[in-house]
Order: sequence, then C-alpha cells, then structure tokens
Amino acid sequence: MSVNDTDWDTEGGRERSRFRILLDQYRALLYTFGVTVLLAVLGATVDAASGPLTDSTKLAHQTAGLLGAAALALGICLLVVMALWGLLVVTDR
Repeated sequence: MSVNDTDWDTEGGRERSRFRILLDQYRALLYTFGVTVLLAVLGATVDAASGPLTDSTKLAHQTAGLLGAAALALGICLLVVMALWGLLVVTDR
C-alpha cells in the first residue's frame, strides 16, 4: 500500500489517505458485511413475496430460510472475527 506525498499536503488529502488505508485494511470485512446484508434482504424479500405457506409456496419459503440461515452464519462469523480482532488490538499483538 503506497501513499503519494501529494496526498499528505492538505488536511483533506490526509483524511482521504487515511480513509483509503482503512478501506484497504478492512475491505474483506466490508465485503462480507455487504454480502451478509444482501443475503438477509434477499431472504426476507423471497419470504414476503411468496405469501402464506402452502404446498405450492413451500420451496420458496425453504429457499428464503436457507438464505436467512446463510446470512446468520456469516453474521456470527463476522462477530467472532471482530471480537478476536478487538482482543488483539486491546492486547497490542
């Protein structure tokens, strides 16, 4: 990760550079968070659009449940990673 010297000349440039550095460091977590939210919204949309549970809408409700379960699993993984990351920051390791 390289930062140009011209980016550090002004206050606005300094803040943008810090933001870019922060974005580069946490890009994987941000993408995982985005996918988690997308799966949760998609599951809720499919569930709401399929209507009441009948034999003909059973597959749609099961699909919505699987999407919700995937979002929940990713969310739990994100919480564990954030807790471990925070523990490492607190202990300076």
